[in-house]
Amino acid sequence: MAIDRRLLARNFSRMAAAPEVNGMVTPLDSDLEAGPYRALFDRVEGLDLGSVAGIKEAEAWRLIRQLADTLGHAHK
Repeated sequence: MAIDRRLLARNFSRMAAAPEVNGMVTPLDSDLEAGPYRALFDRVEGLDLGSVAGIKEAEAWRLIRQLADTLGHAHK
């Protein structure tokens, strides 16, 4: 499967130009001309996926709602 570098670059540019949304990382730089591709984002404090393995169901739903809210703001 081929990678559409123009689509990646266009989406990265759109993300970089978008207003900041709480809970989403800000893209800083990218090199999408030839592999290996790279994208540089702000470092953020928070949880990684490995640290949430085995959490209680209520906490999982709280995180899912937070993620859905963030994605909702990003798509407005």
